[in-house]
Amino acid sequence: MEINDKKTEQLMEKLEYAIDTLGKMDSWLPQAIHNAIDNALHGHSGTLDRVDIDRMTKERKEDDKMQAEISTLYTQIQESQKQTKEIAKQTRYVLYTVLITLGGLIFTIILQALT
Repeated sequence: MEINDKKTEQLMEKLEYAIDTLGKMDSWLPQAIHNAIDNALHGHSGTLDRVDIDRMTKERKEDDKMQAEISTLYTQIQESQKQTKEIAKQTRYVLYTVLITLGGLIFTIILQALT
């Protein structure tokens, strides 16, 4: 079995690159976590990342949901106002009917008393 020096050297270079990358990741990963926590607690003033876009999308959906609920409630309020006006109108008609009936009853009592 023959060992190819060129392939061995390429393999060693790739291994060194991987080790360097892991070493760098070890140094920046805790800082990235610290930055993420700091941004979450104190607000983020940098460029938008995926978390910010997701948060904005969620807030937009919540705003749309609230607007839909407000619109529904406004429609219900308008319908309630129409029903209230209709009930007030019907109540007036009932009151007029009672007054006319009462007037007729009094008129009938007066006629019976005279005869």
